[in-house]
Amino acid sequence: MNPFKKDGFILPIASLNSMYVDDTLAYDLFRPALILEDIIKHKDELGLTHIQDNSRLLFLFNDLLNSDIDSIKLKANEIAKMFGSRLAIVLCNLFEPSEKSISNRKNWSKKHWDFWKIISNVYIVGGLTSPILTKIFYDKVIEQFKEYNILHKRITFIEGSSNLGTKGLSTLVTDGDYLLFDFG
Repeated sequence: MNPFKKDGFILPIASLNSMYVDDTLAYDLFRPALILEDIIKHKDELGLTHIQDNSRLLFLFNDLLNSDIDSIKLKANEIAKMFGSRLAIVLCNLFEPSEKSISNRKNWSKKHWDFWKIISNVYIVGGLTSPILTKIFYDKVIEQFKEYNILHKRITFIEGSSNLGTKGLSTLVTDGDYLLFDFG
């Protein structure tokens, strides 16, 4: 029985944005807007001062991870690794939550946390799934899973999936119970 569904529909309590990692909302740890804020904060170091349209910065960020200018590449990778670590800690918290995280998530009961223990595959989709960035995120998640001794869990980033959340999993999944989370 999936406690995140009722009558075949996902309930709003499935939202990871409302989940806590200790006393911090997952929403305040990882989402595209936070990455964009950090890119804007470091615009000069990233060689982006000339870009006036900040909405383009996330798209340009992937290129900066492979920049020919070492200082730009270093700073971009630093930002990517920081957010990869934040994503990793959010995912770890689903499988091995702290007591504080559990007590702060008031609308989840034991059955919700127990359900996460049986999840073995997590698919991550969205606009932040470019190959270079997902490799950094994936490496950070695997590193954190090892540290937390989280075994037998598979994380899959679906590249080029910026609209998949809107379309849902209908074209990928034909059977079973699945949850789709949107960090946007």
